[in-house]
Amino acid sequence: MNPELKRNLTIELTRQRLIAMPVILGLVFTAAATAGDAGTVATVSRIAFWALILLWGTRKAAGVFDAELLNNTWDGQRMSALSAMELFLGKLFGGLGFILYGASICVVVSIVAQSVELADINPRSLPDQWQVKIILSGIGELLAALLAITTSMFVAVILMKRARTSKGISVTLCQFFAIGAAALIWLTWTVSTSSPDLEIGRIFNNASPKPHIWYGIAFSPRWFAIASLVVFLGWAVTGIIRELGTLLQFRSLRWMWLVFVLFAGVYVAGFEAIYADMEQSPGRITVFLGIIWAVGLVLTYIAIFIEPKSINDYRTFLTALGHGSARGFLEKNPFWVASLAVALVALILVAFIGGPPALNPSLGYTPHAGTLGASPRLMLISLTLFALRDYAIILALNFRANAKRADLAALIYLMVLYFVAPIIVGVLGEFQTTTQLALGLFRPQPEEPAYLSILPIAIETVLATAWVAFRWRNLRRPGS
Repeated sequence: MNPELKRNLTIELTRQRLIAMPVILGLVFTAAATAGDAGTVATVSRIAFWALILLWGTRKAAGVFDAELLNNTWDGQRMSALSAMELFLGKLFGGLGFILYGASICVVVSIVAQSVELADINPRSLPDQWQVKIILSGIGELLAALLAITTSMFVAVILMKRARTSKGISVTLCQFFAIGAAALIWLTWTVSTSSPDLEIGRIFNNASPKPHIWYGIAFSPRWFAIASLVVFLGWAVTGIIRELGTLLQFRSLRWMWLVFVLFAGVYVAGFEAIYADMEQSPGRITVFLGIIWAVGLVLTYIAIFIEPKSINDYRTFLTALGHGSARGFLEKNPFWVASLAVALVALILVAFIGGPPALNPSLGYTPHAGTLGASPRLMLISLTLFALRDYAIILALNFRANAKRADLAALIYLMVLYFVAPIIVGVLGEFQTTTQLALGLFRPQPEEPAYLSILPIAIETVLATAWVAFRWRNLRRPGS
């Protein structure tokens, strides 16, 4: 048996805990049944499930790695014979064994309570197809919980790479990303099923959501949602294992993130609902590439903030790039470089093969001659320049010999640029053209002429890039 799994299970699943969890949950569910009916029990069980997962599980998922640093036991783990897979499984099902035990009880009670409620509504029989949907709902919740937990673990592993001391990592930041992933899952499930709570009345009245059209193929919404959860859970597990392998000093090529960014973009761009009322093929291509571009930029923001920005790794990466070493490039390339490359390639493709100005009438794009709103190309270029400026600011603040809290400082700078500065400029501005030029430094101006939209942010991006180059050169000087 996996020694890490066995050790954690021995700590987590003591006899007292094994008895206490079902007893406490049983009392809660009994109180719910006394105060209401089977529907009340189902609702309470779902609340208890997500309370265990989001409030405790996601924090515990990051805490199992944080504890290794705080207790100075991580070096022992690295020198052990454990593989990355064994370490991950030991942390997930061992370190979180007690929480998953309680969450499983909640799911079973929820399924039973919903079945009882459905049987009460229709005493003659329990429709098999609705029983399957109830079970699928429970399976979906377990998969969503595992995805939230593994998201927290992935961020924790990434943060461990930037932890320079035994002070640990930010468990709260890991939990923040996990809760964000859970919220996104809930939103997707809501849209997919049109009934997030699997309301019994809707089931009995045959209220069934419309099928998903994904790349022209019709899918059952619930099965599509479950399949999506399985796929993204697989991506999360793959990311954890690969990054754990790096921490355990196994050499690997960092190409999987690039594949994930491409997959995420293609996945999101496949929903037919995005292309409503669009009949022109060039316009559909523009939207398709625009979605991949947007996914690439968003994932670049996430990667550049949470990934360690090691000066030595950057030097190795640039050296490999200069010497044309493919292996050195793939071993040290930062995640944000790969996702930014995807966004830039998508932008170039839009510039050459993009469709007509009016993308999608239902989305509110209206052509106006001579304005940025008339051209998706100019709109994407403007937004890309803003993103490049932001990335440059983040890197410039990190390129110091002692860059403590650089990412937090960058976040504050960006908040000032996007929210505080435009308000000040708008209040103090006296001349329309001057004001719009100034506003173009701090936020996109989609309804202004191209020179007012592109020129200010282009200049600002060049200056931010020069700041990065200046900081990088100063790293070679003593005392910089």
